[in-house]
Amino acid sequence: MCGCGRYRVATRLCLCDPPHRGYPTSHGRRVGDLPLATWLLNQGADVNATAGVDEQGFGGWTPIYHGLVTLRVPRHQRDLIDLLLSRGADVDVTASIRKPFADEPPHDYVEYRDVTPLEYARQFVYPDLINEAALEAVS
Repeated sequence: MCGCGRYRVATRLCLCDPPHRGYPTSHGRRVGDLPLATWLLNQGADVNATAGVDEQGFGGWTPIYHGLVTLRVPRHQRDLIDLLLSRGADVDVTASIRKPFADEPPHDYVEYRDVTPLEYARQFVYPDLINEAALEAVS
């Protein structure tokens, strides 16, 4: 099970980062650990696993969204996005995402409705978090 206990890591990429806060990512991509991401996928993790959708309709994103917009440093790496693409990551999937402008409450939010991973990255409010090398790979 993943840290929050909702997903079996052997069958889905865990989408909780940190558990129960609702910021999706796979553990392998979160820390930039290519061997771990590869292992998870080799164990049957779903490269297109979707985050749950909340009562306002936000959710549905997949790991590829977080390969394009990432906290991983350095941000200009293609290795993980290439892995996701080689395993069949869907670049045409759509999701609705709400991101806070600040880490501490009260939050103002930016909302992205029904966007593909590319649309999300191109519209993202913090350009310094966009992985340009991954964006090029998907474009």
